[in-house]
Amino acid sequence: MKTYKTDTPRITLAMLRGACKEQRDIFRKEWPDGADVTIKNVRRAREAARALVVRDLISREHFDTLYGPWASVMENTTSNPS
Repeated sequence: MKTYKTDTPRITLAMLRGACKEQRDIFRKEWPDGADVTIKNVRRAREAARALVVRDLISREHFDTLYGPWASVMENTTSNPS
């Protein structure tokens, strides 16, 4: 694990003890060394969480019809914006 010397607070995977496996997997993929608490990262996390909630509220077929296949939605949601 990298060591960071910054005043920006960081969230690590260990801090997400109460998160479900899928949330932890997403975090691990996106921020393997932890995430600085920045507006950009908060927005990325919010969009991923929103996709999880919507997916759990409607059928998979309905989700796919509205948003596209789950994998591609998560790829677009969590990929690094330019």
